[in-house]
Amino acid sequence: MECRIGLGLLCTALLVGCGRAPENAESVAKAEESYAWGARIVDAIDIETLNGNIRVVPARDDSIRLDVERKVRAPSATLAESGLERVRVESELTDRTLSIASITPVMDEREFIVNLTLHAPGSIPLDLESNNGNISVTEHAADISASTTNGNIHCVLASLDLDGMLDLRTTNGNIDAALPADLPASFTVSTANGNAAVSGFAADVSYSVDERNRKRGTIGPGEAMVTLKSTNGNVSLKGR
Repeated sequence: MECRIGLGLLCTALLVGCGRAPENAESVAKAEESYAWGARIVDAIDIETLNGNIRVVPARDDSIRLDVERKVRAPSATLAESGLERVRVESELTDRTLSIASITPVMDEREFIVNLTLHAPGSIPLDLESNNGNISVTEHAADISASTTNGNIHCVLASLDLDGMLDLRTTNGNIDAALPADLPASFTVSTANGNAAVSGFAADVSYSVDERNRKRGTIGPGEAMVTLKSTNGNVSLKGR
């Protein structure tokens, strides 16, 4: 049986596992690959993983590159090596949206991990989702939606359109986001168990809700939409 996220087959790209880490895992098998697409044919990127970190950094040229680190932890080297062959990723380009999704075996005594580094132009909107892993995006300049169940989210925006959107959510983890200090935005920053903070903006900040764990309001005229939500963790929105 396999754990599937997403459909389609354009380019077999990366792999990930599901479930908790096996007890007493002693051996680790590792493999690394890179995959590339032309940025001119892509208007949006969606990535879904189960177990591993997602990192997005600026591309150095007009291209999209995905660096993949696959790891399998197991009680023996044989089990670890065989596990590398049992996970894969399928990608699909539909209506100029590049979707990358994982297919994995059901968890056994092995732990399947994939860490992804995406090099992409900052102008491409992102939709990122992990179950167990951290998400990091640096110097991006387009809409971002990112969510994880168990992990932290770190995001630094170089800019954002006035009608743009930043939506970051985690169940168990901290969120910190940095925006241009002069960006006008409406914001909701909240956590069920933790602290919420908004600071460092050049324009006036007006609050409709200003509580220890919940902030809602506007920065300047409040045009872009910013939402940061955690269940268990601290949440911070800063101007830079």
